[in-house]
Amino acid sequence: LIFDIDGTLWNAVDQFTKAWNCKLSELSYNGPSLSYEKVAGIMGLPFEQVAERLFPELDFFNRNALLEQCLLTHVPLIRTEGGNFYPGVIDGIKKLAQHYPIGIVSNCTLDYLELFIELSGLQRHVIDSECHGRTKLNKAESLQLVLERNQFHNSYYHKQPSLRKKL
Repeated sequence: LIFDIDGTLWNAVDQFTKAWNCKLSELSYNGPSLSYEKVAGIMGLPFEQVAERLFPELDFFNRNALLEQCLLTHVPLIRTEGGNFYPGVIDGIKKLAQHYPIGIVSNCTLDYLELFIELSGLQRHVIDSECHGRTKLNKAESLQLVLERNQFHNSYYHKQPSLRKKL
């Protein structure tokens, strides 16, 4: 069983929104602040799509550079405040891990993936993980890497569409 993180196992949209708005203010960004709904709508998307949706008024180079700056801020905040695990998810994964190998694949940064696994306490239950931050590949290609590395032939990948409302 292979899971996505955001919108599937937990919700950290509040923390992303807070951290990124703080960074945008620090950088004197002239655009609108990011709303919960806007950030929720980009969770799980590839980097370039996130940058384009959050900062459409900027050119390719500037919006990507701005997103790179934002991406440096959410992990320290989540380390302090945590994310919101969905009820029963951690216990459920631990039970599933008794019968099935568990993996995680996400379009996130490597430090975010590692922090999620640490905060969830699932280190010994997740046998493999992959993310865009490590591979620079899209989610489907990262998923393929995990499948091949572990010789998974009958796998199930669970991805919840991006959150559209606050849970």
